[in-house]
Amino acid sequence: MVYDPRFNAVSDFFPLEDADSQERRGLDDVIETLEKKQLRIADRKFCTLKFKVVLLTNLPRDKADAVAVSKLYRTRWKIETALRHMTVAMNCEIKPLCYSKAALFCFASALMAYNAFAVMKAAIASEHGRQEAELLSHDYVALEIAEATDGMLIALPNERWEEMESISTADFAAEVRTIVGGIDMTRDRKHIRGPQKPPPKRTNNRDSVHCSTKRILDKRSENAC
Repeated sequence: MVYDPRFNAVSDFFPLEDADSQERRGLDDVIETLEKKQLRIADRKFCTLKFKVVLLTNLPRDKADAVAVSKLYRTRWKIETALRHMTVAMNCEIKPLCYSKAALFCFASALMAYNAFAVMKAAIASEHGRQEAELLSHDYVALEIAEATDGMLIALPNERWEEMESISTADFAAEVRTIVGGIDMTRDRKHIRGPQKPPPKRTNNRDSVHCSTKRILDKRSENAC
């Protein structure tokens, strides 16, 4: 289905008779309707070789050519990853916060926490290597910080925190690198997903079986012949 936001209406649709078929099978019909100066925005599952990324930019060619712009554009999904980490690991969306100001404060706090994590991750990449930094789990680190914060506030005197407030940027970076240099990187690593197992065989259940009507009719026609 093609939706035109200018008119809040559906401008075209491409029906697939087989309900069990992959939606991307209909892309050939979509291609035949494309015209110049059209922009189609689709879900990422439609990003196939037939639908390549097309970008328009007013950047000077001597500053950023088409290849450079395309590479940058392909990394835009990282903002979605950041939001996912903020939502899952840092609880930026707490449902009981029904007041908008409270919800915004919670989101801003999670944003600051994510930026602090980014600083720590950069220091880890500097001390342990970029690969180790990429293997770090946001969830494990956030959980460890949440569990250890109360103890740190008791163990470290207030003067220690005040000292960190007035420290220079260079000294702060050196302090962070010293701290992360002694981290056991095997403790908070992500769980690497193994090879996918084959899906289990479906069991026939007369109450929940679904089959495409078109396939039933096609099979009936074959048997009739």
